This record gives sequence, structure tokens and C-alpha cells, in this order.
Amino acid sequence: MFENRDTCRKIIQEKSLLSIFDMIAQEEEMMLRERARGTINLQNNVTKQLSSGEVLDKK
Repeated sequence: MFENRDTCRKIIQEKSLLSIFDMIAQEEEMMLRERARGTINLQNNVTKQLSSGEVLDKK
């Protein structure tokens, strides 16, 4: 009887850890998507400026 209880506890702990790891992975994926989106926006802005002949201010 105690073995079953211990087994259940281990399964619950493992599932909890998997849930936490899944949440972390999802958060990392969202951050990477946001970073990629920012990079694409930056590339688009630079491309527009270069194609329109705008000169970037040098400081």
C-alpha cells in the first residue's frame, strides 16, 4: 500500500516538473518570437530607409 502511495507521489512530482518545464519552454519560445519579430521590423525599417535614400544621422 505504501509503495503505491510513493509511486503516486513520484508520478505527481514528475508531472509537476514536466508542467513547469513546459511552461518555461513556452515562455522561451514567446521571447524568441518577440525577438525575431523585432529583428524583422528593424530589417524592414532599414531596408525602407536605404531604398528611399534617407541617410541615417551619425552621432
